[in-house]
Amino acid sequence: MTQNMSGGWKRRFVIVCLPPKDGLDPITLDEVSKLIKGLKIRKSSGRDTISSKAIKCFSVPLVALLVAIFNACIQNYYFPTAWKEAVVICIPKPGKPRDLPASYRPISLLSLLGKLFEKTLKKRLCEHFIGKGLIIDEQFGFRPNHSCPQQALRLVEYISEGFKIKRKTLAVFFDVAKAFDRVWHAGLIHKLYQLELPDRLVLIIHHYISNRHFSFRLDNTYSSMRPIRAGVPQGSALSPLLYSAYLNDIPRPSSGVQLVLFADDTAFFLRSNCLRNILPRLQRAIDELTQWLRLWRIKVNPEKSASIYFNYSTRKSTVPVPIDTPSLKILNQSIPWQHHYKYLGITIDKHLHFRD
Repeated sequence: MTQNMSGGWKRRFVIVCLPPKDGLDPITLDEVSKLIKGLKIRKSSGRDTISSKAIKCFSVPLVALLVAIFNACIQNYYFPTAWKEAVVICIPKPGKPRDLPASYRPISLLSLLGKLFEKTLKKRLCEHFIGKGLIIDEQFGFRPNHSCPQQALRLVEYISEGFKIKRKTLAVFFDVAKAFDRVWHAGLIHKLYQLELPDRLVLIIHHYISNRHFSFRLDNTYSSMRPIRAGVPQGSALSPLLYSAYLNDIPRPSSGVQLVLFADDTAFFLRSNCLRNILPRLQRAIDELTQWLRLWRIKVNPEKSASIYFNYSTRKSTVPVPIDTPSLKILNQSIPWQHHYKYLGITIDKHLHFRD
């Protein structure tokens, strides 16, 4: 596999150096005008300090000039360097000690002009990914007519059906570590070619994710610029779609094991008449997932992941599973058994009481 992969990388990067074979629909004045009209006034500006309020005041000739710049970027598969510089500020987390770095949430501020250009690219990405139905059915994140409540409901209904027919359900929830921040750039470009994205669009995205930098701002003081070597940009209109493309070839289990995805929230579940039938099939699916995670440099925290054995009962139980039940494992570490787990904002307990 390694030899095939290395040969594949060489072919892909040769393509990156060649002129693209296809074009994209040009960006129109009407398209950009509508995007400007939809800008929120309170959006923070990036390093260029051009606010959304200022952009909304652009005259028609100035918007036409911006459209010409966007089309020139597409024609030359280029994303301006100034629009790739992020300013990072930190927001304190409620109730956390202010003297610890982990008590702050970093927020990345990008150029609003760059974000406008991203939205025009997003439209063209959606026409390919969503219009052609290329995103797998299990992925409910960032797709039309799919939502977070629908994915949560899918799991709850599956468990509830099992209760009605006297079947046990076992679910495994995986904690993916800093998913968006660790996307492997070369791997992403490889996958975009696999999804047959138009060459010109791949080349623009390749330039868009490459050679990005950030600086940290505290009050009015900026740090020096630092490179960003992995991940998709925080706050970008393109990042959710690009991440979905990166996950799109995730192994889809056989033997009845169900896969659910909402962006990086990943879970397996399966029901049967007894645990002995469920555990080996789930472990096989986890082993396949483990190989895929290693290949694409995605990290999972086994200790923050959870296994839940759903078993209807009106009584409170002190143990999550029957005694001597073996643990499922990922990356050679046990996945802890839990009474409940917070999934997509809902605390799901083993009896589906929804008391927490």
